[in-house]
Amino acid sequence: MKNVFRKLIISNAIILLSIMAWGGYQASSNSSPMTPSVIDIGGLVFMLFSVAYFVNSYLLYKFLPFGKVTYLPLVLSFIGIGFIGEIISPMQVNKDLFYLIIFYIVSPVFFIIQGLILGMIYFTSIEDSFLSEEK
Repeated sequence: MKNVFRKLIISNAIILLSIMAWGGYQASSNSSPMTPSVIDIGGLVFMLFSVAYFVNSYLLYKFLPFGKVTYLPLVLSFIGIGFIGEIISPMQVNKDLFYLIIFYIVSPVFFIIQGLILGMIYFTSIEDSFLSEEK
């Protein structure tokens, strides 16, 4: 069970990297007439979130209790960042093959794996792995 959990953690981190790569690709290939602001708040928040998410992935991989405590707030903040970002500044993206793969395959898999990780953390014997580290 621990091996499956660790594979899910690694898979989720790799999927987040692919989502970030898509975002970078969109930023570089978007020919929008809008000029980016000097301080891109959305990009800064997502960068900070990404760093926190990767640190949390490491903590979960090592079965450290702080990783368990902070995972659910990070998942909820990912959803919040997405909704708030879309309300403040709607995405104008090129709807190419990369877009289709990310939005219709990769993103849903990312959310499914997050759900599996949450379920394993709180409802399986993996939970005991975190408790044993606290002693």
